[in-house]
Amino acid sequence: MPKLQKILTLEISPEQFLNSCSPSELKEIDILIQGNFYQKRMNAQVCKICGCTDYDCKQCIEKTGEPCYWFEENLCSACASSTTTLINHES
Repeated sequence: MPKLQKILTLEISPEQFLNSCSPSELKEIDILIQGNFYQKRMNAQVCKICGCTDYDCKQCIEKTGEPCYWFEENLCSACASSTTTLINHES
């Protein structure tokens, strides 16, 4: 017998999600957020041009073919090379 599959997308805000959690689920979320992994993610550098981080540089890989690195604080190597190219063309 054939299978029918329906994919649904549900958009809710973080506040709506938290409001629907039980007290024990909220405690579990708090423990996770206070953990080292999520603390590092929340405090990670973000490129001021493209928004990439240590945890997500997909767009830089698509643009340059390789992962970026930090050229300077809050500026990744992919955007630094693009900025340098723009400056050189304008001169």
